[in-house]
Amino acid sequence: MKISKLIGYIFAVCLISFVFSFRVEAATINAANCSSSAVQTAVNSASNGDTVIIPNGSCTWTSGLTISKQITIQGANVPTRTHTATDGTTIYHNAGSSVLFAFTIGSSYTTTIANLRLLASTSTPGTFVTMSGTGNPPLMHDIYFDLPMGTDLVVDWDVVGGVIWNCTFESITSGGAGNCADGDTANDNIRHLPNSNWDSADTTGTLDTTGTANLYIENCIFINCPTYDCDSGCRLVFRHNNVQSPTTGGSHGPTSTTGGRYTEIYDNIFNIADADVDVQRYNWMRGGSGLFTGNSFQANTTSCHGARSTLQFIVESLTRTTSHGCCTSWQCFHQPGTGANGTVQSPSLLSPSQTPDDTYQMSDPVYIWGNSGTGNTVALLTSTNDDSPDQCGNGLLSANFFVSGRDYFVSTDSSAAKPGWVRYACPHPLTGLKGSCDPSTPGTAGYNAGSSVGAPSPPQNLSIQ
Repeated sequence: MKISKLIGYIFAVCLISFVFSFRVEAATINAANCSSSAVQTAVNSASNGDTVIIPNGSCTWTSGLTISKQITIQGANVPTRTHTATDGTTIYHNAGSSVLFAFTIGSSYTTTIANLRLLASTSTPGTFVTMSGTGNPPLMHDIYFDLPMGTDLVVDWDVVGGVIWNCTFESITSGGAGNCADGDTANDNIRHLPNSNWDSADTTGTLDTTGTANLYIENCIFINCPTYDCDSGCRLVFRHNNVQSPTTGGSHGPTSTTGGRYTEIYDNIFNIADADVDVQRYNWMRGGSGLFTGNSFQANTTSCHGARSTLQFIVESLTRTTSHGCCTSWQCFHQPGTGANGTVQSPSLLSPSQTPDDTYQMSDPVYIWGNSGTGNTVALLTSTNDDSPDQCGNGLLSANFFVSGRDYFVSTDSSAAKPGWVRYACPHPLTGLKGSCDPSTPGTAGYNAGSSVGAPSPPQNLSIQ
């Protein structure tokens, strides 16, 4: 009897421990409705690792949420990602300059936001989503963003790594027929400022061995709006997206402390969908390194502005006064075509005119190859530009500092491929998708080919019988 009682006691303790552990690590809290107060109540009752479900419906928020817990917040169902859809969970941003969802990530659980339609109820809403802190790379997926003219920033991703997939960013503000409006919408859609080490070793392609060093933006749609701003040591992968009439997008230069480290832009579709949007270029590289391959580029030609280049590059410190000084000789501070590998260069390659001296800076050319479309021609593919007026007054031009065969390699075929570069696993393993990506099919059509399996939804209303 004593042995049987002991066994029963041990079994009971194990069962209680299991139930307690299960509930702590996989609890789902359903908000009473989609109001900010109801969601805040659900967040307050959640623990790290829990999931908060916002029910279907439409609500206007006059205040945002600050979430320091490492949780998932998502709508009850995956919504239709269009402006006129009425299904799923829709939240209107009427919180002024406040952030709608302000997350702080951590190292114990993955922070996630998903399955929402986020629309603006004013002409100048604040930021919709911010990520800050250090820890596990956060995730964002299946969200529709409506961006009216005057939106300053949509997503502020101030962390290292992460994955953004299955999202749509759209400006429904019309510039008007023949208006040729510049900046129909946000200054930045996704701003990536991880404040990471610009000088550390390369993590492009499969060199990102864990898939956590770079921010991955994949299988998203951008309509009449910017794409991303890569700054402060940003390392960004932009792949299998459909980009229609982008108003801007690219890597930041030395007007900030460090600028972007590199961007990998591959297997996307870029085209002109609205002739009334002033498309300056599809991508503007102002610093660091990168690559462009497998993209389909429609010629950037409209009745508004005629023919413009597909990709544009600038060495900003030649004509703009920055904290690093005006550059007078090659290499300028973190200019396009430069990088680092974690090793001090002796002697330093940085121009003596630039301060402070970055002794790690080295040549890291931009590679452009294997793209297609009417914008993939010698005449249209690349160009340089310079600021006017010239704040430095030295009469120096980017075209003489960003030089083909040294700072960049370009071909309309595959002859200028980046040596040794291999695409990282696609879809990203953190998405939970089970298919594969087809490099021969650019845009969203080539994403997660051969599988309709989506990222698994967290369990709801679980109980132990």
